[in-house]
Amino acid sequence: MSRISAFLVVVAAMGCSPAQAPTPVVTPQSALATRAPEGALYARIPSEVEGFKLTAREAVTGAPTDSLFRFRDSSATNLTVFVYDVDANVKVDADSQKWTPREGEKFKAVQEIQRSRGRIAAFSVAFSDTTRFAAGERSILEHSIAIPVRFPNGAVAVEFEYLYLIEGKFVKVRATVPQEGWQKTHVPVFARALATRMARAP
Repeated sequence: MSRISAFLVVVAAMGCSPAQAPTPVVTPQSALATRAPEGALYARIPSEVEGFKLTAREAVTGAPTDSLFRFRDSSATNLTVFVYDVDANVKVDADSQKWTPREGEKFKAVQEIQRSRGRIAAFSVAFSDTTRFAAGERSILEHSIAIPVRFPNGAVAVEFEYLYLIEGKFVKVRATVPQEGWQKTHVPVFARALATRMARAP
């Protein structure tokens, strides 16, 4: 069974409902004025990637060197890019390439916390992969994971995460895609395009 076929089985097994997933809160355009830490890597975040347009840039509360960037397209997808420092708890190996999958595996723990707090009713990991791709002359490691979740109201969505280590910082793409739109989502294309642009920029 292919990865996509397995994904369909997992989503279907979680049940369907006419109820809709919670509507994501859209940060107004005025939030673009919110200052975040400056730096060459942050400056490489474009205003539009693969049909997704930047709507807000914010500093992460309690983490002055971290930033988040909110993107929206014409769908109900809620997509956020995080750029943040590498925690000491993932630097367990001298090979920095091993830090990416270790950090990526935390996404499952996040869903466990969400379930324990009653924010989701159930979840199941559809796939979790690590692969390498070329960004110009650079080789970038990508950790990807998709987790279908069921909300307490019965609605189903798919949580995606794509993670990269670029110039000593993690670049994380997180997206929530309603069940009816996950098959046509451009999130994987957005994530790879963003990472390529950030890694190739001088």
